[in-house]
Amino acid sequence: MQLISQKTKAIMEECKIRAKDQGLQFDKETLEFVISNHEMTSLSAKNMIPSLYDYWVHDVDKTKSSRSYKLYPSNPYETVINTRPAISFYNDNNPDWLNVMIFYHVLGHIDFFQNNIFYERTHQGDFWAKALADKKVIKQLRLDLGERSRFVDYVIECARSLDNVVGFFRSLDPYSGSERFVFGEKLNYFFNDFLPKRLKEQTNKTKELMDRYNNLLKKCGPDNVEMIFFDSLVGDFPEFEEKYKKYLLHKSTKNEDVLEYLLNHSLLFRDANNAWMKDVINIVRDTSLYFFPQKFTKIMNEGWASFWHQRLFILDDRIRGHEVDYAKLNSGVMRMPRLGLNPYGLGCCLFEFIENMANKGRFSFDYQYCDDAIERKKFDDKSGKGLDKIFDIRRHKCDTTFINYLSEKDYQDFCNQHKLMVVAKRIDYDRAREVYYVKSRKGEDHRQMVFNALLNDPIIEVNRKKTRKGILALNQKFEAKPLDESNIPTMLFYLSHLWGGDTIQLFSYRLVPQSRDKLAVIGRESLDEHMVIRIKHQWRKGKYTKEEVQNE
Repeated sequence: MQLISQKTKAIMEECKIRAKDQGLQFDKETLEFVISNHEMTSLSAKNMIPSLYDYWVHDVDKTKSSRSYKLYPSNPYETVINTRPAISFYNDNNPDWLNVMIFYHVLGHIDFFQNNIFYERTHQGDFWAKALADKKVIKQLRLDLGERSRFVDYVIECARSLDNVVGFFRSLDPYSGSERFVFGEKLNYFFNDFLPKRLKEQTNKTKELMDRYNNLLKKCGPDNVEMIFFDSLVGDFPEFEEKYKKYLLHKSTKNEDVLEYLLNHSLLFRDANNAWMKDVINIVRDTSLYFFPQKFTKIMNEGWASFWHQRLFILDDRIRGHEVDYAKLNSGVMRMPRLGLNPYGLGCCLFEFIENMANKGRFSFDYQYCDDAIERKKFDDKSGKGLDKIFDIRRHKCDTTFINYLSEKDYQDFCNQHKLMVVAKRIDYDRAREVYYVKSRKGEDHRQMVFNALLNDPIIEVNRKKTRKGILALNQKFEAKPLDESNIPTMLFYLSHLWGGDTIQLFSYRLVPQSRDKLAVIGRESLDEHMVIRIKHQWRKGKYTKEEVQNE
C-alpha cells in the first residue's frame, strides 16, 4: 500500500475544484492510496480499516475472500472510508481516465459523509486513530491475560452477536435532542419541561421570565447570562435545581441500549476481575456505531456518488477518446435489473427524477393535486430549483425517508419511466420447475419491495419494570416484522454470559396460525393434489427464555 503518485494526485485536485464548482462540499485534505488486488482482498475483511482491532473472524473472512478471488477474480475499483481526513483506496491497475471517473465518485461519497446529518455524531474525531488505539488496548489485554487471552475473543464474539439488536439509531438520531428553543440543555429543560408543568396556564409568567432572560442577555452577554439567570430564579423556583438533577439522571439511563445497559448494570462486571471486559465491549460498540449510518443510507450514499460521477465526468474533457469505455463500464454499474435491487442505479435515478421534478416546479400544490394525466405531463413552471432540492435531501434524509419522499402518483411516474416492476416466482407444474413472472407494475408495490430489502435491524429495549435481581427482560418494538428465530438461541446464549444472571426473557412478536382455508387453483382442475393452502395469521406477543429455547 502506497500513496498515489504526484501526477495522479494532481488529477484528484483538479477533480476537487470542478466538484466544488458544482456545489459539493468537503474538507480540503484527503488521503489516497494505491493497493493491489491482494491487499484489497485482505483489507475488505476489516472493512478497509487496517487499524481495526484483530479478531479471528477477520482472518476467516480474509481466507474466504482470497479463495473466492482465485475462482472469481474481481475487485472494487475504489473504497472510501469516513475518517478525518477522508481516506480512499484505488486498485493499482486503474488507468488514468478511469481514475478521473472514480475520483468524482469518491468525492460524492465524501460530500455525503461530511454533510448528511446522520453522520454528524461520527465526526467527533479521527476514527482511524481511534481504531488504532483500540487495537493496542485489545492487544495489551491479551498479553496481560496470558494463557487466558482466549477470553478476549469470547467477549468480542458475545458483544458482536448483540450489536444488531441494540437500537443504535437512537444514539445517532440527530433529531433526538431537538427542542423548540435553541438554548443550552439547562435552559431547554427549564422552558420546555419544568416551566409548563409548574405554571400550567400562566402564560404571562412565562413571557415575564423570557423577557428577563433576554434583558440579562443584552446586559451580561452569552457567556454569563445562564448563571445569572438561574441565580435570579432561586426565590421563585427553589425546587428547580433538584428537579434538574433528577432529569439528568433519568435522561442518562432512559435511552440506554442493550449493550449500554449491560455495561452499567451487568452482574458479571461487579467482579473487579472482569472489569477489563467493559473496555472490550465499549470498543465493539463504538466500532458498530461508526459503521451503522452507512447501513441505513446505502441507497442514498451510492446513488449520490453515482449521480455526481455521471454528471461531472461527462463534462470533463478528459473523457475524450474513452466515451465508449465509459459507457460500457457505467451501464454495468447503473443498470436497473428486473430481478433484484441495485442501490447505485435506484439511488441515482431517484435523485435525477426528483431534480427534474423540482426544476419544473412539480412539488407545488397545483401539480400535486392535478389528476389530469395530460396536464401533469405538460406541467413546467421552469423554477430551476432542482439542485437545491437534491442537496436538501442529501442533507436530511436516510434510505427510508428517501424512498418515501415521492407521493404515490410521483413514484408511479418514476416506475413507469424506468419500467420498474415486482417479479415473483411460481411453480410450473407441466415442466416441474420454478418460473419468474411479473407480479405487479404498481409503484406502491415496488416501493414496498424496496422497503422490505432495506436493512431493518430489530429494535430491542430493556424492560425495566420486569428486570429485577438475576432476571434481564427485553422487549422487541412492534414493527410488523418477526425476529429470525434461528438467531434467537445464539443471541440469548451470549446475552446470558454478559448478563451474569439466572434468566433472560425476550418478549417478541411472532405470526401465529389462526385458521386454514383451501383455495382451489383456478383453471387447474386436473391438479387437485396441488391445492394451495392459505393460512391466516395474527400477531401475538410471546416470550423466549434461554431455558425454553434450549429445550426446543
